[in-house]
Amino acid sequence: MSSAAPPKCWLSHFQAERAEPKSHSFTVCSRSWMKLLAHCCQVLKEKPFALFGHSFGAFTSLAVAEALKRLHNLEPVHLFLSGASAPYSEMRLSAPKRSHLSDEDFLKWLTVAGGTPPELLANPQVLQLFLPALKADLHLVENYSCPPPECPLLSCPVTCFDGSDDVPHDLQG
Repeated sequence: MSSAAPPKCWLSHFQAERAEPKSHSFTVCSRSWMKLLAHCCQVLKEKPFALFGHSFGAFTSLAVAEALKRLHNLEPVHLFLSGASAPYSEMRLSAPKRSHLSDEDFLKWLTVAGGTPPELLANPQVLQLFLPALKADLHLVENYSCPPPECPLLSCPVTCFDGSDDVPHDLQG
């Protein structure tokens, strides 16, 4: 019987700064990632770690993993990504842009796209709080691009997945 301690899970919810949806600057995103690195770098140096990100979080997790390796010579033991295409996916880059839509058209698209509970979409107070953030996040994702790397960015395994009812993403990145 092994006397090794069971693995521990450290969860951190990080509130990123928000940019105005019409702003074409990704410095807010970069500042958020650098704050996240500073927040958890000491802890990550102590033990093996894995990263998970879904949708916008998938891009954030990939960027954090790459920056940890480049700046601190730290790498996750595994990177789990869901609900997003590769950052340099032609399918993703050529997809219609939705973040610039009027609030009414954006809500119609959200309803058709699915994944958001209808009772939230029908609640004006909730929409007033979350619609600007949703559009700002989508704007960043829609406009983020990077060239395909010449060599792998990470040496750890990367697992990408979609839900069976999701719109398929280009997971071959």
